[in-house]
Amino acid sequence: ANSLLLSGYFELNHGSRSRAERDLEAAIEETETLLRGNLTDGQRSEAYRIAADAYLYLASIKGTLFQMTNGRKMRDYPIQALEADADNLRAVLSRSIFLVSVPRFAGGDVSAGVDLLRDRLSETSGPLRFRMLMWIGIGEREMGNTRASRSVLGEALEMMPGNSWAETELGKLN
Repeated sequence: ANSLLLSGYFELNHGSRSRAERDLEAAIEETETLLRGNLTDGQRSEAYRIAADAYLYLASIKGTLFQMTNGRKMRDYPIQALEADADNLRAVLSRSIFLVSVPRFAGGDVSAGVDLLRDRLSETSGPLRFRMLMWIGIGEREMGNTRASRSVLGEALEMMPGNSWAETELGKLN
């Protein structure tokens, strides 16, 4: 399921949206099948996290009707992942992305998403830390905290010089 998620994410950003849709739907189907079986807490947490991420990526392809139809899963799956394993830092990121990117009326809460990421940031390194920094920076920008956003996005760019996502998000502050 994770390889389907990664393939779908790659296709979404660098390839074919139709292949991304196919792979992400397959990742959801596979994880939801796994969730009906006997899993350890760690496996259950990761399955919920994979499904949550796949739903979020698919929402960017399928739009508002998909979001409305699947909003409960998009909201609840990261929570269930953290209930199964509070130390699943990728699930922390998934929960925070939902909180930062979804309107308040649909369950979003930018401040709570940023706080959740800041609380766990010291436990991360590498690409996961980069992604957390990016979402903290995006959240800070959404709350109107330009200086904090610039600082955090700058830190992310220092980790991955030349990263187009970090450069684009920093450019939105000008």
